[in-house]
Amino acid sequence: MRRIYLTRKGIIDRRSRMMNKKTVVMKVGGALVAQDYSNLIMDVKELIDQYNFIIVHGGGPQINKLYKEMGKSPKIYKTPKGFTTRHTDEEAIKMIKMALAGYVNKSLVESFQKVGVNA
Repeated sequence: MRRIYLTRKGIIDRRSRMMNKKTVVMKVGGALVAQDYSNLIMDVKELIDQYNFIIVHGGGPQINKLYKEMGKSPKIYKTPKGFTTRHTDEEAIKMIKMALAGYVNKSLVESFQKVGVNA
């Protein structure tokens, strides 16, 4: 279904309206999502008419919290250079989905919608 907008210039479809704006990709880390991110929400609201936003969010702290609440611990590997990575087996995928889709994503969407930003 195509959405049609009536503007002073006439009728344009949503696709062409979006094509005329630059796209901004924002990475929002899970540490920020665990804090007050109202400034981010208000900045996006202020700029939404000028830009298309793609927001990619993390959720490491939320995933770790869920593991702890479930009485489990994630399998973390450390490389010789000191980088850490989480082992992602089937159980881990379920936990990650619960944390990211069940909490982090919903929280961000709700915050944007409260200020009138369609998310």
